[in-house]
Order: sequence, then C-alpha cells, then structure tokens
Amino acid sequence: MKEAFKNLKDQYQAEIFNTSYSDHTQRQVLWMAHNMIDKIKGHLESIMVSGTLASKELDELQGLTK
Repeated sequence: MKEAFKNLKDQYQAEIFNTSYSDHTQRQVLWMAHNMIDKIKGHLESIMVSGTLASKELDELQGLTK
C-alpha cells in the first residue's frame, strides 16, 4: 500500500511539473489531489487499525461466551 501511495504522489507531482505555464486550473487540481493522498492514506490506515482492534475484541467476546 505504501508503494502505491508513493507512486501516486510521484505521478501527480510529475504531472504538476508537466503542465503549461498558463494552465493554472489543471495545476491547482493536481496540487489538491497530490495533497489529499496523505489524508486518504491516514484515513485508510485508521480504518484498518480500528477494524483490526474491533476484530480482536469480537474474538475475545466470542471466547468469553463459549
């Protein structure tokens, strides 16, 4: 997953530098996408950790009822 996010950031960065001087709108969209990657990555990591913890808690609760 880390490699996928790094590749995506690198791709957006390369695209930003390949826009023409006058293409401010495209550069702005790419810049926003580039900067959202870390937020999305953090959100996904949080969900994965929360899901792992919830799964462990469910396993523990099921162990108590057996």
